Amino acid sequence: MSLPDACKSFIVARDVSMRRIALAVVSPLVFMSAIEAALRVSGYGFDAGFFQEREDRVMTNPRYGWQYFPPTIARAPEPLVFSARKQPGVRRTFVLGESAAMGFPDPRFGLARYLAGEKREVINASMTAISSHAIAGIARECARYEADDFVVYMGNNEVIGPYAFAAGPGEARARMWANRFRATQWIGSLIRKPPLEKEWRGMEMFLDRRVRWDDARLEAVYSNFRQNLAEVIRVGRRAGAEVIVCTIAVNLRDCPPFAGEEARAAWKAGDFSRARDLDELRFRADSRINAIIREVAATEGARLVDAEKAIAPDATAFWEHVHLRPEANRALAALIRGGPVRQIEVTAWDRARLARSMRALTGRAPFGPEHRRNFTVPQADYPAAIAAYRQAVSEAPDDLVVGERLAELLQESGDYLGASAEWRRLLGRIPWLPAWRTGLAESLLLQGRQAEARSEYEAALALDAGFLAAHIGLGTVLFQSGRTAEAEARFRRAIEINPNSAQAHHNLGMALGAAGWLDEAIPELESAVRLDPALTRAHYNLAGALARKGLLDRAVAHYLTATELDPNFADAHYDLGAIRARQGKLDEAIRRYREAARANPRHADALNNWGTALARQGRMREAAARFEDALRVDPSHAQARRNLELARRQQR
Repeated sequence: MSLPDACKSFIVARDVSMRRIALAVVSPLVFMSAIEAALRVSGYGFDAGFFQEREDRVMTNPRYGWQYFPPTIARAPEPLVFSARKQPGVRRTFVLGESAAMGFPDPRFGLARYLAGEKREVINASMTAISSHAIAGIARECARYEADDFVVYMGNNEVIGPYAFAAGPGEARARMWANRFRATQWIGSLIRKPPLEKEWRGMEMFLDRRVRWDDARLEAVYSNFRQNLAEVIRVGRRAGAEVIVCTIAVNLRDCPPFAGEEARAAWKAGDFSRARDLDELRFRADSRINAIIREVAATEGARLVDAEKAIAPDATAFWEHVHLRPEANRALAALIRGGPVRQIEVTAWDRARLARSMRALTGRAPFGPEHRRNFTVPQADYPAAIAAYRQAVSEAPDDLVVGERLAELLQESGDYLGASAEWRRLLGRIPWLPAWRTGLAESLLLQGRQAEARSEYEAALALDAGFLAAHIGLGTVLFQSGRTAEAEARFRRAIEINPNSAQAHHNLGMALGAAGWLDEAIPELESAVRLDPALTRAHYNLAGALARKGLLDRAVAHYLTATELDPNFADAHYDLGAIRARQGKLDEAIRRYREAARANPRHADALNNWGTALARQGRMREAAARFEDALRVDPSHAQARRNLELARRQQR
């Protein structure tokens, strides 16, 4: 073969090889692109960005957390909407961090709210259960929206958050980038094992993440945090924003270590900072994290706010281990702003709700008796709270968390019509939040508008087929409509979604009890109180079922628990009084009827039975007064009228 012929053969062979290589590379890309397109057209999967754009509006993505946790337990950002382009003269601030920055247990009193003010728009871009890997990505998204300030308060979740022990930020970033594709999500669903967790249990879910102070993996954690923090600062500065980085304040004095004998010994010796650093359940930023924050802020040109030094490390500032009370969040905001910040009224209703939330949190592992404090639940003043929230909504109609709280408050206070109006206003801003659809459905159901409620529950399930509260609510509609068998099936479906749902077990127990199957109902109600010992209504209904079976002593125990959980639960006091009267324990019966009447002054049956118990003790004058009270409340109360006549005859 001549040289030219050989060259031609080589060129042809090379071309064939290149085509084969190209085909080998391009074919899978074309195939995956086709799968990606088909999945998107079919509606499969979820958007993995922190923000979503709708025309000129930007809003947080309620499914953002799905890339880190199963949908049934994933956390979500604060629901908010803002314009892609800020208004002239407005300074726009993004707050970046985890749950402490977000404002847990209620963003209404978080850092972002106190930083906001006239001509100051503050966007809460923080979220529960994420770490600096995710926050760096969120910062890149924030940089697209005319940021003037980044406020960074992060560092508590570096050991327990997603990608905690990644080889480096590049690995975490690559995995988060891959999660944006529907094809990746689909492949992951095929190979991923079914999640063991069916409900979010907070810190209790991370008890297996014990890490000693000398664990070699911590060096990678600190290195990743350093690089991610530097990236957040650089992203902000490239966008023209001032970057304010805070050290992390934690509760050292009033929150003992969660695990580890060395840590507990240090705490008992009064070396609180060392105790935190030795804690094997690393739910708090340690001294190394704060040292890195100080170093990186200096080298990258960010302004440092030393929250660790400024905020008292005890229960005056913290709810528990890391989450700041409203007053402490306000103090931190003032440090960041360098001057006075707004005051936000914390109503008695807010304080009661926050106290209940913290009772529930600290009632579970890893919190033990040494961590628990008496969170006093004050009496809610509904009129004052409603007035305060209506004023807040009128001043900031775009603050959707304030609107959400107003809707919840109206619903709790019994203004179901007002609640449904507020839920509709919120849904006008973000129509695809299943939680708000469910809130509207509940308010409609409480008005007796069952058909409309059912429609809203079904709409919520169309948005998220696994949304537990909507399944429970739809079952409740069916139950109230007399369709007990369908209701039972719906509650059982809810339990399949989350076997640990106390509310689902409770409602199933109620459906079974209504069908006359008390023997089947009682175990479900017992499951409800076991899963959620603070579920007052479950204790009350279990007590009622036990009383119907004649198991009075067991019934009394649950009635007592119900009244301890809610001292203003009039019907629980009343029913307990009725049992005590049957048992001949008249002094206790009188005390319970008195409590029922105190909690509900219009409880005519309680007033009448109170009078009856007094009459059985021969105290006719007092009995007559109670019968008169009952008739003032309900002039048609025939039994009270007969009892009053008898009491008056006895006095003659």
